[in-house]
Amino acid sequence: MSGFPKQLASMLNKSIGIVPVTVILFAAASVVAALIVSRMVLGRQMKMYGTNNKATVYAGLNNMKLVITTHVIGGILASLSGIIMWGRYSSCKADNGATYTMQAILIAVMGGISPNGGKGNIQGVVLAVLIIQMVSSVLNMFNNIPTACRQIIWGGLLLIVMIFNYIVNNRSKHHG
Repeated sequence: MSGFPKQLASMLNKSIGIVPVTVILFAAASVVAALIVSRMVLGRQMKMYGTNNKATVYAGLNNMKLVITTHVIGGILASLSGIIMWGRYSSCKADNGATYTMQAILIAVMGGISPNGGKGNIQGVVLAVLIIQMVSSVLNMFNNIPTACRQIIWGGLLLIVMIFNYIVNNRSKHHG
């Protein structure tokens, strides 16, 4: 017994038509995040901070407030993810998401998020999530693949994406 409310677990495991509720929640969170990043002052400030946090001080931004706000939003999204996982799996452990670390990094890099900050968009991340979910579904068809081998596959994909991004960025620098 996980102590998770049965009604909430039931709702999280249902579908509306053919669309699972969790997909609807993901789409809603993606739309809200895209609106924040692309249309709100907060989103522009976050991109500015990521591009050059020293310049934001001279632009009059309160960097501490911006960092705290960004972490609060991240915390809210992480808690929503935790609630969804808890409801879907009817169990909860502190390290439940540990196996998704490599996938999360791969999604960010594949989605066009710059590790140095200031670049990227939600649409790229959503597309990367869909691609990674398809690859994950194919891997799940072969249930005899050990977890360690799956991590190697994710790491290999990450290297391929990083090399591709490096080539594309160098080509655009020479032609742009």
